[in-house]
Amino acid sequence: MKRHADEPIETPIASLIDIVFLLIIFFVVTSAIDQEAVDESIKLAESRHMDPVDKRDPRTITINLKQLSDDRSQVNIGSIPLSHQALSAILTNTSKKHGDDVPVVIRADGDLSFSAVDDVMSVVTAAGLHRIRLAARDVGN
Repeated sequence: MKRHADEPIETPIASLIDIVFLLIIFFVVTSAIDQEAVDESIKLAESRHMDPVDKRDPRTITINLKQLSDDRSQVNIGSIPLSHQALSAILTNTSKKHGDDVPVVIRADGDLSFSAVDDVMSVVTAAGLHRIRLAARDVGN
């Protein structure tokens, strides 16, 4: 067998470049999904006496409650508007699938009447979930 001493040794990097681009796309898409859960247009209520959340459970369901007009509100999970019936169906399915210890965070407009927040809390508890938090902005003492 004859050896070719003059042939340079090369590492094929074309497939490695493809893998790197796929990883970049994966991380961009998954980080965008996590950001969609929070509606930044909601002006949260203010609180002077609150403890910050240290750890976030990855199973957390974030419900955004936005003021539409004087007496109407809109319920969203992510950017999807939901009726109370659709919200109930999603939460009931989650409760059956993952148990009743799935945390729920309600992000409500600070100008929204508490009756709208109470309605959403009633839907959550009727679905069998009981770990409910209300999100608020800390304004200090």
